[in-house]
Amino acid sequence: MRYLQASLLLPLYKRSEPKPCRAIPVQFAQLPKFKKLRKKVSPEEWQSYADLIKRHNTSTEFVKQLRYLRNELNLQGFKDKKLLAVVDGSFVNRTCLLSDIANTDIVGRTRKNARFFFRASKKKGRRFYDPQSYTAQELRKNYSVPYTVATAYCAGDYREVRYKEYKEVFWKWGTKRKPLRLITIAPTPYWKTHYSNLNYRDPAYLLTTNFDLPALVLIQKYLDRWQIEVNFKEEKSQMSLGRQQVWSERSIPRAPAFIAASYAALMLAGVLHFHDHRSEEVFGIQPKWRKKDGLRPSFADYMTVLRREMLEKVEFAMDGPRLKFEKSKVISSAAA
Repeated sequence: MRYLQASLLLPLYKRSEPKPCRAIPVQFAQLPKFKKLRKKVSPEEWQSYADLIKRHNTSTEFVKQLRYLRNELNLQGFKDKKLLAVVDGSFVNRTCLLSDIANTDIVGRTRKNARFFFRASKKKGRRFYDPQSYTAQELRKNYSVPYTVATAYCAGDYREVRYKEYKEVFWKWGTKRKPLRLITIAPTPYWKTHYSNLNYRDPAYLLTTNFDLPALVLIQKYLDRWQIEVNFKEEKSQMSLGRQQVWSERSIPRAPAFIAASYAALMLAGVLHFHDHRSEEVFGIQPKWRKKDGLRPSFADYMTVLRREMLEKVEFAMDGPRLKFEKSKVISSAAA
């Protein structure tokens, strides 16, 4: 089975300056997987198989869930608020960008070799596209357009970001005549150690259907999306998402959704109770490889506290088991 976890950042109000936010998964949908046909089948069967793949894939399911989420926000009284879907690069395609959902925009990362056109001038008659096309990488290297320097929150600190903005480009083989907005981000320099050579991270190319929000806000929203990748990794590695041995027809789609909801509930309870502050009295001494300043508790810290509280409560249960082992060793080994 394949699953689509839609983690959307909802900027229901505009901020004067970008601030860090915590991304929470809001939907968990199951995608059908069709058995591939044999080579020696009729053309009608191949056509039917191709139609199924075209109708039921991650992009079509994403558009379906996005329409559902937009409708839920309208019912809650947020009809006038913008919904911004910050997506992965696999959703920056024709199906998603041409969905045209009311009051909803999409921003995601595109390829460096994606080719774009500008609008032709009126002197060239009825021609819509300009004859000259450019890739996203070529537009980033266009020195006639200067960089804009700003500050965005990333990796636990506010860092300098240099970007260029093209407010009206056309993706001829994707969205055709629908205008898009391209934001190119310059490579970020970094040092592995104090004595290493200067390295550069890969540049980024953001494509969006939004023309109202400032470019820095869109960049900040995309940087905040990295927490969703951490969410996926922790659910799979520490909560065994996708490895549940269930056989019931109703349990198969419910098990991953239950784990995702449990993860979100534990993270939300930890944030509300500890206020994103990690103290050694509660969570213990942190490893030496972690930075000392400005840390919030991790998911492993919350799991350690949860196991400790469960072991403390089970001794007072009337019909609970009698523990004959040292609790500190159990907690440390479970956290490791």
